[in-house]
Amino acid sequence: MGMKDKEVTELAKANSKWDYKKVIILSVAAAISVFVLFSAFSIAKGKIDADTVKNIRESGNAVAVYLENAEERQYDQMIYPDYGEDYGWE
Repeated sequence: MGMKDKEVTELAKANSKWDYKKVIILSVAAAISVFVLFSAFSIAKGKIDADTVKNIRESGNAVAVYLENAEERQYDQMIYPDYGEDYGWE
């Protein structure tokens, strides 16, 4: 094995070693990127959901009613109209 072959072998070994600082920095950057994207899309979805509920309530299409200490008669009057969808008794 000549001097040139030895140098090529040493360079190949040096090149094949991991640069751990670079790997850690890239891993942290990827994690931060995923977190930022997740946060941005979560905030956007929450805003869209809130605006949807706001627009429905402003147009008068939906209403939420809570009767504290309601009687059975009041519940029966509330569910009588056919245009209501969800009712509950707790």
